[in-house]
Amino acid sequence: MRVGIDGVMQIWPSQDQGEVWYFNTFNLNADSRFNADGTVSGTTTDGFTVGDNPSPHVYIETSTGYSLRSLPPNLNHGEIASRGYMWKENDWEQIEITSYFNVVQADQDLVLQVYGRGAEFGTPMPFCPGSAYKLQIRKDGKFRFVKQQYFL
Repeated sequence: MRVGIDGVMQIWPSQDQGEVWYFNTFNLNADSRFNADGTVSGTTTDGFTVGDNPSPHVYIETSTGYSLRSLPPNLNHGEIASRGYMWKENDWEQIEITSYFNVVQADQDLVLQVYGRGAEFGTPMPFCPGSAYKLQIRKDGKFRFVKQQYFL
């Protein structure tokens, strides 16, 4: 096992040339790979809040970034499988995510979802090519893992 720069022991150490991203605790909004659909404010001591959106999403992009609505409208899972990636050759693959959450105040029906290896889920297309592994955590502590294959 290897320990990351954040002091967390990695179950599966990152590949030497693999994509790696760490949370920028000092200036999160200046991180070009961190993309939230709302304004992020706060500190690691007080906690972070995503404002301007009652149901925010936070995306962590690979080093090549991502351009929303850039996937061809006729892209299908067979084509993606044959080339081995959806957007770029360095798409997230074989990932490990370490996250810590402390919910201070929220509605009773709060569900935190951590997606791994996703793509566009809301862009109008004949079908959605996005797929993901999700960890869903409810406010009462119950959780489940979900594999999302596609949207019709």
